[in-house]
This record gives sequence, structure tokens and C-alpha cells, in this order.
Amino acid sequence: RPIYATQFHPELTATDLHDRLRQYPEYRQSRTGRTFESFTRQTRESRESNRLLRRFLELLSDRQLVQSRTV
Repeated sequence: RPIYATQFHPELTATDLHDRLRQYPEYRQSRTGRTFESFTRQTRESRESNRLLRRFLELLSDRQLVQSRTV
């Protein structure tokens, strides 16, 4: 049986991300190569992220339904 997983944090807002990046400047610099100001200017909220997990579950539900019909 397949196992599905995600590594995703839809609860993480742009403000929360900025707060985390302030705490770990070396990490941000090593991963992005950009200053904090440059990075945060291009960071925005994503309404799509709020729907991503719901859509993932819908896809899995559809797949499980199809698999159960073929067994």
C-alpha cells in the first residue's frame, strides 16, 4: 500500500517566516544568498497555500476510491 506524506506548513505566515529568519541569519544567508531586507521585500502571503493541504487530501481520497474499486 502506498504511503503519502507532505512537508508543508500552511500555518506559517510571511510575518512568522520573517521572525524565524531573523533568529537564524546564517541559515537565511547560506540558503538564499540574499540580505534579510531583499528576501522579505519579495515575500508575500499565499492564499493558495491555505488550499494546498485540502486539495492534497481530496486527491488522495479520489485515488483511494479508485483503488478500492479496482481491487
